[in-house]
Amino acid sequence: MSDLLIQKKREEQTFLREQTQKWTTENQLFENDKSDTQVYDHRHYSFLERDENKINGCYGAGIEIKKEAEPAAAVGDWEVVQQERELSKAEKKVAEQEAKLFKKQSMLTELRNNNPDGAPLNAKDAKKLAKAEEKYFQEKLSLIDLQAEADLEKAKTEKDKLEISVNKCQAIVDAWTDYTKTLNIGTSKRKSAIKQKEKAQLDLYWAQYKLKLENTKPEEQKKANSKYRRKVIEAYLKKGISKSDENCEEDHIIKTEINGKPVELVNMGRAFLGGTKPTYYYKDMKSGKQYLYKKAENCCGISKPEGAIVTEIGGKLQHIVDPEHEIPAVGIKNAKGEYIGSIQEIMDVTNKPTIDLDAWQTEYEAKRNPDPEIIKKPEIQKQLLIFHCVDWLLCNFDTKGEHLLQKKDGSFVSIDKEGGMNKILKDDAQTMSCTYKPHNHEPIYNIFFRYYRDNKIDLDPGALKALDEKIHAVETYSEEEYMKMFEPYIKQRNKNPKKMRENILRRKQNLRAEYNKFLDSLRKGTVLPNNIRSV
Repeated sequence: MSDLLIQKKREEQTFLREQTQKWTTENQLFENDKSDTQVYDHRHYSFLERDENKINGCYGAGIEIKKEAEPAAAVGDWEVVQQERELSKAEKKVAEQEAKLFKKQSMLTELRNNNPDGAPLNAKDAKKLAKAEEKYFQEKLSLIDLQAEADLEKAKTEKDKLEISVNKCQAIVDAWTDYTKTLNIGTSKRKSAIKQKEKAQLDLYWAQYKLKLENTKPEEQKKANSKYRRKVIEAYLKKGISKSDENCEEDHIIKTEINGKPVELVNMGRAFLGGTKPTYYYKDMKSGKQYLYKKAENCCGISKPEGAIVTEIGGKLQHIVDPEHEIPAVGIKNAKGEYIGSIQEIMDVTNKPTIDLDAWQTEYEAKRNPDPEIIKKPEIQKQLLIFHCVDWLLCNFDTKGEHLLQKKDGSFVSIDKEGGMNKILKDDAQTMSCTYKPHNHEPIYNIFFRYYRDNKIDLDPGALKALDEKIHAVETYSEEEYMKMFEPYIKQRNKNPKKMRENILRRKQNLRAEYNKFLDSLRKGTVLPNNIRSV
């Protein structure tokens, strides 16, 4: 090819680059206003085909640009473009796939625009549209794979590769999410697509977890790796043991009562919050409140109805002791009357807490002597003492800093009560202590009370007064109604029910005396202010 012809080709490429820049700008406007269906995302311009005398190229804003060219010579037009852009083989595949995807999108948009009012389509048109949606989706998945391959060629570190993996998994989740929205609710195809979306979400979860491990500080790496291995083993066991139920299916409706009020909740999909049990988002379509459905099983997927029952009891105890910070919860039963899961309201917590009790406890466990100023704050002491009161009544020694979440108004809520009641028959769990540690991790209250015992902090009189008032609320609550809350658990566990009832009731009856004895043992002479007389 002559130098003059090559120069002309390059001028054409300059023109096309300018057009691409224009379309990119228009596409940004489109992202902000989805009503413009004629503009599409085109990160790369590409030649789709070439005959002897024409370059049919670059589509953008729904327009095909054709420019006349002289007959091809020794070097073809596409080769000139390749040399100009210096694309790798993987990048060329991406560019070609983007062009194919755009063709599918153009066809799909045309079909969608044929029905602007959203009226029901006839069977033939509906089938045609569904087929176009599926083809577009498949092309999108292919593009995601090719883009990841191209990005991996440029990856220099293991962290780069993990970030690419996370981005790929996220793109796949988004693609499945968009595709499921095009399918009719209740159809087998939608149910199948939702299962695939959930599988993609699991892949994303593990990819994010691996990236998190890569970013872990060297001194915390051993603990993080151990936790990761445990999670992998649990997931492997769960895969073969855990049984799904209809409450785990997207679009499923649960009708129940929460705090005596009937609600109708719709499953909005899988939630990945870092716990060991499958969880799902539910929404009250009337009030807009969001709830979390958690399966009643252990970390390995074996059915554990007690977890759902204790969650329900925990919600009721919070309603009695701490209604300002309660998390409404209810156990869910199947047709046989068996507890298979629990529903609890999702609190409006912040992602950027001003006080991070989880980080504070982590610092303590790493023997870094965290600043006691955090737990000197009267409001923090007040909430810790009240949360401790609820957990003591529930015989729950599983509350860590990560279970105390700060809401957007600055206050805290105490979540995850499933670990309660499992030590109710243990004799060493019947007396308050700042050293009792039945699990691998320590309750945050132990650390708090040891700080007081060791004179690192003082207990705020206002916080003690607030605890005194909460104890009074428990004392005045009907014993008959109180014990009714625990009957489902006693029946389900079915182990020494007489002793279990005695231990449960004793915690209520001796609550004030137990606190006074415990506080006095930490620092001589410390007792509740006794502004409210014991009943």
